[in-house]
Amino acid sequence: MKYLSIILLFLYSVQAFAFWGGDEQTKCQKEKWTQSDSRTQGGGWIWFPGKGTGNNRAEAYLKAEGLALSHLIKECVFPHREIKIHERCDEKVGKYTKAFVRLSLTEKECRHAKTADSKLKEKMISRSLINTYQKYVKLLNHGKKNSGEDCTLSEAKFCHSLGKYEFQLENYHSALKHFETGCKAQNMDSCFNAGLTSRIIKGHKRSFSFFKMSCNSKDGLGCLFAGKSQLSLNNSAKAKNYFKKSCDLAMAEGCYLQAKIFAAEKNQHKARQLFELSCDANFKDGCFAISKYYYDSKEITSAKEFARRGCKLEHKKSCFNLGFLESKDQATKLRAFKLSCNLGLGLGCLKAGDLNKRVNLWEKACALGNSLGCQKSAKSYFENKKSKRSLHFSRLACRLGDTKSCHNVGYLEFKNGHQKEAATAWRYSCKLGLEASCRQLTKNKL
Repeated sequence: MKYLSIILLFLYSVQAFAFWGGDEQTKCQKEKWTQSDSRTQGGGWIWFPGKGTGNNRAEAYLKAEGLALSHLIKECVFPHREIKIHERCDEKVGKYTKAFVRLSLTEKECRHAKTADSKLKEKMISRSLINTYQKYVKLLNHGKKNSGEDCTLSEAKFCHSLGKYEFQLENYHSALKHFETGCKAQNMDSCFNAGLTSRIIKGHKRSFSFFKMSCNSKDGLGCLFAGKSQLSLNNSAKAKNYFKKSCDLAMAEGCYLQAKIFAAEKNQHKARQLFELSCDANFKDGCFAISKYYYDSKEITSAKEFARRGCKLEHKKSCFNLGFLESKDQATKLRAFKLSCNLGLGLGCLKAGDLNKRVNLWEKACALGNSLGCQKSAKSYFENKKSKRSLHFSRLACRLGDTKSCHNVGYLEFKNGHQKEAATAWRYSCKLGLEASCRQLTKNKL
């Protein structure tokens, strides 16, 4: 288990899975899916198996669900709200119960989870995950120790579990102590997590030593973060070396970051090779970068192809560029701009609105901080004699720095008989150098 930000969002609650009614006693060995220990994929879905043995069914299912989710987290970063359970069964093995589950998530939702920022994560997850994670860790530890006690070198996995538990509670110093012990016992996941934890409380110099150990064990993610630490310490030569190692270990982001350093060094040939390599490994920023290289070289066909690939990976600027580069097919152009708009690029909404004259797209551009979208929305409503809506969008455009819209706020307020508000708007745009607003103040003696 890698990213510690993941640890905060570790497991679905037992209650979240309690929607299977009736008697679930089956002969699980007859089910082929229960024999799988690794994830499978097909039809746009990814399946993650889990097995658990416990003194009772509840304990067995908690262990099975926890194991399945730990597999899912490694690939999809954190448990998405849309996780499904396609299969679930249990059987008695002597006095114990053995449980099997298989969780699923769509490939698209998994990609979204990987790229989600902190605000989007809050919308995707459930707070119950944290409480369940605490129960799961305590169950794994079999009540051997409380989280505040020390673990020993002979208990590397236990140290790792305690570290995750403390990190989830934001007890970073305690978490680091447990991860360090696990790292000394050659648990490389603990070394990596110690690096992430120490970066929170001590900075990049301390974290680098842990990432370096993780990298030395041929962990591509450890090499990637070792490179990021060196980059933060302004040591691009060492950073490039670690990014190369991560790239060689199939970390596409390492190839991309190595390419960026080569580009800064004006080694365009090497940068271009690595950007393309990262794109081939489905790293969307790499597709965007190599598309720009081809565009700057006036190789428009290749630029469009890589923009298309980036857009398929939901890179909003790549979708916009695809629309920009499409000169013949207006339907394709509009579709690309709409895709960039739906991915949160205000300029994409603006261009899509310009193509089909839809005010709802201009409004969306405005909501995404594009002042021209606000301005065009205001103009459209004004022409349709909806002055209240026009005033609303004129105000928004003014707040986003469009001086003429500030003047228009004054005009609409004055027209509505609100002289004080009109004067305030005109004074503001007058101070910004708009002579028309200054003249209105004089003309109307405001």
